Parts: sequence; C-alpha cells; structure tokens
Amino acid sequence: WSVPGIASQWLIERLGGFSALHPNVELEVQPTDNVPQFASHEADAHISYTIDGETQPTLDADTRSVEILRPRIIAVASPDFRRRIGGMETPAALLDAPLLHESDTGQWRRWFRAHGVEVGEALGGTKLWHAHMTVAAARRGQGIALTNRLLVADDLERGALVEIGDSADLEIVADL
Repeated sequence: WSVPGIASQWLIERLGGFSALHPNVELEVQPTDNVPQFASHEADAHISYTIDGETQPTLDADTRSVEILRPRIIAVASPDFRRRIGGMETPAALLDAPLLHESDTGQWRRWFRAHGVEVGEALGGTKLWHAHMTVAAARRGQGIALTNRLLVADDLERGALVEIGDSADLEIVADL
C-alpha cells in the first residue's frame, strides 16, 4: 500500500524498471491513506509520510517501521505561473500568492513557521484532497504547492514545475 501522492507521482514511474529486474514478483499497488492490517495480510509493505510530531499508527509486534528518507519540503509552481506572478523569492512574499493546500492549511502554516513568517488567522487558497492534486494544480498554473523533491523530481527535470525560493537536496536516511 502507498499514500496516493507517492503512488501516482513517484512509484508508478518506476514500476516498469522494478518489474524488469524482478519478473517473478507479482505487484499490486493500492493507493490509500489507510494503514493496512498486516496481521490479516492486507499488504506486505506500506509507504507513507510522517510529519514530525504527529502520532504514529500503532503497529503490531511483528511489524517494523523503517524511515527511508526525510526530504525537505519545497514550494513549486509552473514556470508560466511564476512569470505571471513574479516577486516570490522570499517565504513572506508567498503569503499573498494563491496557495494550494491539501485537506487543510496545516502544512503551509508549518512551512511558514519554519521560515520565521507570522501567519494570521486566515490563510487563503484552494483546498484539495491530496498532495498529488496540489502538484497537478501547480503544474496547470493554478497556484503554489508544497511538496518534496521525491514527488516532483521528474517535473523539475522536465521543466513542468520550478522551485520557488531556495533549495536543498534530499537528506537520505536509509538506502532505497
């Protein structure tokens, strides 16, 4: 199982290569936000995001959790959107830009707080269901999405998205 953003933005692009290397492995990818019941064999693995400070799902004694990497969160937009809006080089400048949110404004609030920017009560922008939807909307010039390099590396390389502000590489925690 995998959260939908990782499944659609990263995993799907790499399944062909994995299958070519491991032709005897039968793959079934289930994009979902739910945590599988490993004891009843719903899944063999679950790929998900963890936000520092959030409560982790309780795993049974036979299940282990492995942190694979800790990518830095970045702001992205389409090149055309960036040209149209302009002046988005500092985190504070993004407060007045069209922001694309997942289910709520929490991720943007954490991002602004980490960059020392005060955010008032209201934080405008479109709320979408998942990370992959905010990235899709950003690709179409509808605003600025928060994401990480893992999910948008291909988009950045192709020029479909550009990073807003400064950048940093992935902090690899364990080998993929």
